[in-house]
Amino acid sequence: MRAENDPDPEPEASPYSRAVRLSALAVIAVGAIVLIGGWVFDVRALRTVIPGAVGMKPLTALLLACGGIALLLVAPEGISARRARLGRVAATAPGLLAALVLGEMIFGWNLGIDEWPFVDHDGRAAGIATPGRFAPPTGVCFVVLTAALLSLDAGCTGRWRPSELFALPIAIVSLMGLIGYTYSIPAFYGPGSATKMAFHTAACFVALAVGILLARPRGRLLAMATTTDPGGVTVRRLLPLATVGPLILGWLHLKTVGAWDVFDLEVGTWWLSVATIGGLGAMIWWCAASLSR
Repeated sequence: MRAENDPDPEPEASPYSRAVRLSALAVIAVGAIVLIGGWVFDVRALRTVIPGAVGMKPLTALLLACGGIALLLVAPEGISARRARLGRVAATAPGLLAALVLGEMIFGWNLGIDEWPFVDHDGRAAGIATPGRFAPPTGVCFVVLTAALLSLDAGCTGRWRPSELFALPIAIVSLMGLIGYTYSIPAFYGPGSATKMAFHTAACFVALAVGILLARPRGRLLAMATTTDPGGVTVRRLLPLATVGPLILGWLHLKTVGAWDVFDLEVGTWWLSVATIGGLGAMIWWCAASLSR
């Protein structure tokens, strides 16, 4: 058994170790830039990214950086006990503080952490009852993120790893927010949206969720997507098209019915339905034909 003060062993490399490291470093960088540039030096553009949209709160930036540090520490396999302990501490901080903020929301507490370490003058000017407090979905994502990081090396349950079961809802909730920004949904903008998830917050959560999934690629999700059998081939071919296609069709529907005023609502919805059915049918036919060769 290795002594406590022995040097750290060289972590084992995984096929996606570089991607995991880049995801973690990107999140750390975003958190640091927003916290230092956006709040210390009061550069509003760094807090909001999109003009008029809700900004990233200082506590959110700090906890995202903690999540990135935790992923960077615990992602490699075969790490030392000391590094694992540091990783667990960094992973616990986001969930613990987010749980306290969620407790404030549920029980009406005021623990004084919403505007720590900076006062949210924009939120106060907009008349927000709790300036500086991040959105409820953000708090839930932080709690689930902690669970995912702490269970990264937990064994599989029915071929599913607990960490990937925790990472999936983080990715789904964050992607929903990003799609809302892509479609310029008014609920994501203006003073009334001051408790919604910021654009770069959602992007960071997606990066962390992807990093967690790639850190342990032997779970059911990635195993299904990377296998060479027909199921894996089907996933790799259909999933990108099934994701991007509806996004493009939805955007075109909004533009042709709303901004461009090409069709009325009924005709635009009819075109959307026809295009969706035709596109999905073509994808299924193409995939089946390629597998039958």
